[in-house]
Amino acid sequence: MGLVSIPVYTFGAQPRCSQVYQELELLRTAQNQIVTSLARNHDVFADQLSDLSFELSIYKKTVPTKALVAMEKSAEAYRKRAQKAFETADNLDASTADLIKRLKSCLK
Repeated sequence: MGLVSIPVYTFGAQPRCSQVYQELELLRTAQNQIVTSLARNHDVFADQLSDLSFELSIYKKTVPTKALVAMEKSAEAYRKRAQKAFETADNLDASTADLIKRLKSCLK
């Protein structure tokens, strides 16, 4: 049994590779929008929790101080998650951009 040689480049492969490049660019855009939206949701929730805590602080007699402190701590935790999510989104975008760049140089 001998070795089988398979050509790496076949006629018509370039347009398909170009299409893959374009699809990756579109996926990168979609990925960035989704991840950024999720990160913003953390920020929005943190703001709403802080607002609610402030509103409830007006009624200190009926709402325990511990509950208000816990709400503020939760809001801060969500802000930290949002920051981490934005950083992750940036890292993911940079990695995807690098992949696309390498693919583009392979197509040349």
